[in-house]
Amino acid sequence: GANYDHWALDNIIIALVPPDALDVTPVGGPVSSGYEGGPFSPSNKVYTLTNTGGSNLTWTAWCASNWVTVAPGSGVLAAGGTNLVAVSVNANANSLAIGSYTAVVTFSNVVSGFTENRTVALAVRGEIAFVTNTYTVSESGGTAVISVLRDGDTNRVVTVDFATSNGTATAGSDYMATNGT
Repeated sequence: GANYDHWALDNIIIALVPPDALDVTPVGGPVSSGYEGGPFSPSNKVYTLTNTGGSNLTWTAWCASNWVTVAPGSGVLAAGGTNLVAVSVNANANSLAIGSYTAVVTFSNVVSGFTENRTVALAVRGEIAFVTNTYTVSESGGTAVISVLRDGDTNRVVTVDFATSNGTATAGSDYMATNGT
């Protein structure tokens, strides 16, 4: 064999690892979103588990996050058989605060020890937001009009608390401090 930097190429062994008999499709995880308190859309994603091997395999599917439901959570697949598993955003998500959340669903072949993960993403949006991130008033005076956008379930009662605070200006000498609801 040829030698390169003291390595003999005829001493290299390439070992291919065959794919596991448990095939989970589709590859991507669900991406759901909605306003605080729910509902969230899409509410679920269905995966197909396929046994590509020649004998039965026992599988499990689970998620540690309490806002995700996996059903069914286990089963036995005959050779060449398939099973559907639904991954759903459940009612516990309704109590999550505004923000972005992720959870991991793990599918496993109990016989071989093989595992495959799917990430569940959830964006909980708020119903109240500022129209812009900055508001300015000239040094010579004037009024700042703060515009707020309301979205989501507009039939719910919502209150907004506000208060001024010092930044580049000082309350009393540069502006009149205020707060309220």
